[in-house]
Amino acid sequence: MEIAGIFGAATASPTILYVQTVPAVIAMIFTFMARLHGQY
Repeated sequence: MEIAGIFGAATASPTILYVQTVPAVIAMIFTFMARLHGQY
């Protein structure tokens, strides 16, 4: 997902970087935190 956001921002519009990449990074952070705490 992050790769799609970066590629889209490079080819279309920088707004795509925020629309696609930022939520994906936030989801990855929450997933990583949940795995650290044994919730996943």
